[in-house]
Amino acid sequence: MRTQSPDYIVIGAGFTGLLYSTLAVLEGRSVFLYEKQNRSGGLVGSIQTPFGLVETAANGILNSYQLEELASALGLKILTTEKKSKKRFIWKNGSPRRFPLSFLDTLRVLYGILGISAEIRAGESVYQWGVRVLGKGAVKNVLEPGLGGIYAGNLKDMSAELALGGWISSKGSLLKNIREIKKIKTKNPKQKKER
Repeated sequence: MRTQSPDYIVIGAGFTGLLYSTLAVLEGRSVFLYEKQNRSGGLVGSIQTPFGLVETAANGILNSYQLEELASALGLKILTTEKKSKKRFIWKNGSPRRFPLSFLDTLRVLYGILGISAEIRAGESVYQWGVRVLGKGAVKNVLEPGLGGIYAGNLKDMSAELALGGWISSKGSLLKNIREIKKIKTKNPKQKKER
């Protein structure tokens, strides 16, 4: 007896794989979801430590009308962050730190934000961009934990254009680029799409 092939085969039941599979099923498509681990979720998880609950990857998501529609379709309630949970820490040298950079690393970041062109070069990885613009300390102690948790990958393999392109649009400094993006978002707020 021959079985019908699924419309989609998804490799990996991490956040993206689960989301893609769910959206396909909601559209009436068939999906075969393959995960080699004995659990789904990829890097997303929570661990209880002596310091409190630690998230192993992204611990939240920005709300949008698409997220609200998906939550509604799945019968899920969106929870907001509690005020006591708003503090963010990065694990460094065996303990959680609110500010993981040394004094010299901080000076280097400030120099990079204000004085170095943030333009993304052709073929540049997030790691290469980060070292060039922000310095090795910021890459190791801020970008790797942050973007590694969001994108679940190695910064040396991540395209700076794809991961950071939405924030970097000109040859100016990082500060100039962020200000330009904020101006655009203020002038053109996101509108809910009519269906």
